[in-house]
Order: sequence, then structure tokens, then C-alpha cells
Amino acid sequence: MASRSTGRPVPVTGDPNQTIGIPGGLVVLNDSKPCRTEPLVVNALHAIVSGVADVAVAFRDSRPSGGSAKAVQASR
Repeated sequence: MASRSTGRPVPVTGDPNQTIGIPGGLVVLNDSKPCRTEPLVVNALHAIVSGVADVAVAFRDSRPSGGSAKAVQASR
């Protein structure tokens, strides 16, 4: 369930998929996406503003070869 940020600090729990509501979208902390056919993908911060931006910061996957990391990945 998303909490709505009102200009107040939001405690970071460290739990996967902590969701914070923002005007027009949401921010997901520790965004984890397990999949049966692909490696686990974790974004440290994933911001989504409907119809405007979908930005993942500090992306990491769990491939046996060590995977890969990207500092910023954005799509529109």
C-alpha cells in the first residue's frame, strides 16, 4: 500500500518494494522484481510519474556471472 508524502520525512524500512506516493506517481525504494525465467532485478530507487517518466537509479541483477550494474536507467 502506498503512503502519500506530504513534505515530511519518510522512514526507509529497507523492505523490498517500499512505495511512497508522490503527485502524479510514486517512488519505489528497493524495487525488487523476481522472475522465473530472468534473474532477480533490484532498483535502489524507481520513480514513476504517469505519462512523463519511468526512471530507475542504481539497477542490479543477479546473474551467475555477477550480472551488471547501471548508475541510471530512464525511459519515457
